[in-house]
Amino acid sequence: MLSCQANGLPMPKVSWKRSETGDAVSTDSTKYDQRPLGDLVIRSVEAPADEGEYSCSAANVYGEVETRTRVEVFRRAGKGQGGQREVVANLVRMISLKKV
Repeated sequence: MLSCQANGLPMPKVSWKRSETGDAVSTDSTKYDQRPLGDLVIRSVEAPADEGEYSCSAANVYGEVETRTRVEVFRRAGKGQGGQREVVANLVRMISLKKV
């Protein structure tokens, strides 16, 4: 799960995008699920397709804040439960605040 929880009055609108391409993350798909406060769940993480930088923006009438997270996906050499290889994600977070 990529964390990006936003609160405020009025409640901010949270959106996710892939930083490298600027493409919006489609939370209407079966691949991604955005939680009510903004966290993003990536289902069935795959390398290299899901690797890269993700940006989360939260905005309301008073301003906007953005956080970026880099996702790196590693496969372990051994096999996990059920005979499948385990996938480990490494997350690095960066935050930037925009002036209002």
